[in-house]
Amino acid sequence: MNLLNPNSLFVGKVAKFIKNIDSTNSYAKNLLSKSNPIDGTVICAGNQQAGRGQIGSAWQSEADKNLLLSIILLPKFLQASQQFMLSKVVCLAATELLYFLGIDQNDVWIKWPNDLYVGDLKIGGILIENQLKGHYLHNSVIGIGLNINQSLFDPSLANPTSVLLQTGQNNPINIVLKRYCELLEPYYLQLKATNYKPINQAYLERLLGYKKWRYFYLKRTEHRIRAQIIGVHESGQLCLQTEHKQLYCSLKEIVFEF
Repeated sequence: MNLLNPNSLFVGKVAKFIKNIDSTNSYAKNLLSKSNPIDGTVICAGNQQAGRGQIGSAWQSEADKNLLLSIILLPKFLQASQQFMLSKVVCLAATELLYFLGIDQNDVWIKWPNDLYVGDLKIGGILIENQLKGHYLHNSVIGIGLNINQSLFDPSLANPTSVLLQTGQNNPINIVLKRYCELLEPYYLQLKATNYKPINQAYLERLLGYKKWRYFYLKRTEHRIRAQIIGVHESGQLCLQTEHKQLYCSLKEIVFEF
């Protein structure tokens, strides 16, 4: 392990850099199964051969161009029923990172549950894998993929973008990594202090489609619906208001239309 030494108390103080890896999340989970890494340990990769997104989807990234990392956290203070709060703070720190890198904050959005968008273009994604112990979280692996210096993407990807494409500027990945650790820690400490109200408010302010009428495809009924996002349930379900009723939707039950 190496010292990353960001301006934080513990997030990123210890880090391991790996040139090529299958998945930083898989590596972090294996590390947890065999040892006792400290809270805030970072695993960062130059290239992933088997990067993962939500529900088994793949995460594609050009080698040495983007931010690919996993952070091991030990949020034993957080009840299992409130685990989506962890997703909120991880996403909010990522939005602030994008502001820091020169993207207008009015263009940065969190697409529920945990994708990062600039306008209607996807710039990053987050995969959180939690282990529970009783009614509380035991440990969490926070996987983050953020497009930084990549300019060409697989044409099969629908709507990718990067910081380089948005700003015209290249950014050293080590600086981006250190800054993210510095941004995440105060949000995490706020969560630990159960100061949920400002977290919830900030998340809704950045939530793509919040209180705006738009169309969604609802998979369980195979119908296209017009609705507003009016909130996110404590469990993480998205709350939609149609013209006639409220709906609660779980991950992959709906498709956003752009």
